[in-house]
Amino acid sequence: MPAVAGDTEIGAGAVAALLGASAAGLVVRGARASADEWEQAGGTAAQAGRLRRRLAALAEENSSAYAEALTVLDPDAPAPDDGSSRDRRIAAALGQAAAVLTAIAEAAGDVAELACEAAPDCAAALRPDTLSAALFANAAAGAAVGLIEANLLAPSAGEALERARAASARAATALERTPFPAPERGG
Repeated sequence: MPAVAGDTEIGAGAVAALLGASAAGLVVRGARASADEWEQAGGTAAQAGRLRRRLAALAEENSSAYAEALTVLDPDAPAPDDGSSRDRRIAAALGQAAAVLTAIAEAAGDVAELACEAAPDCAAALRPDTLSAALFANAAAGAAVGLIEANLLAPSAGEALERARAASARAATALERTPFPAPERGG
């Protein structure tokens, strides 16, 4: 996973994917630390690990899609060699960018749901981290939705936006059902 701090070339979509990947990493950590007392810990850790890898890959995909979109939107960009029209290239690039952002929202939504499901079974010391993972993943899904909304120029972005909104709503619903526990006070 590339470092984000100080990187002025990384776009918000890639940051959202990396935030989701980091959240999935917190779920992996919480599940692994709970393996002795939680039967499903191994499966949860494996699922979170797959989501972490998927979101890390999506960060790279988003960076490429974002760069391509910026290139084709540049009015001074050279004409394509393949004879396609500029409008067609713009639609294709924005459609690809929306598709990647949708995949980020969906994977981040899955992380948020998994974190909320896992938190009650995680070791008490890591439960706040696992619940925080749900908050981070929810934010990642919401950011992806916002980016699609901001760039809704491609005809295919309407369907992508609806899918991304559904994923973000799933994440928010999971959070609403899983409140942070009140801290235990020593006495």
